[in-house]
Amino acid sequence: MKRVLKTGLLGPLLLGAACGSVTSSGIDRIGPDTHSTAVRAGQAGGGSTGVEGIASDEAGGHCRRAGRHNLVLTSGIAQTAFHATFRCLGPGDPELRRPFVRPALRRIIEQQQ
Repeated sequence: MKRVLKTGLLGPLLLGAACGSVTSSGIDRIGPDTHSTAVRAGQAGGGSTGVEGIASDEAGGHCRRAGRHNLVLTSGIAQTAFHATFRCLGPGDPELRRPFVRPALRRIIEQQQ
């Protein structure tokens, strides 16, 4: 399920981007405290440089609403979107001490002739 982000924290980022669009997969739960999101943006929406901040804001906001802290597990551009996998952890969780961010896997397709 995809949704177009229009308001909230992203409003200022999208100001002046009427010709471009920003779409998000939303937040998908993939474990008890683990979630993922994917964001795509046209050039007017910030392109590949703008989507990382948008995904980060979306993940952080999701965790803050639950009274938790955001810990990014993997992040990076893959298949024309910025993907992030993250955990929402409670204050004092030992995993928050020193996070290690792994790059997202890239899928490379070769055409052989």
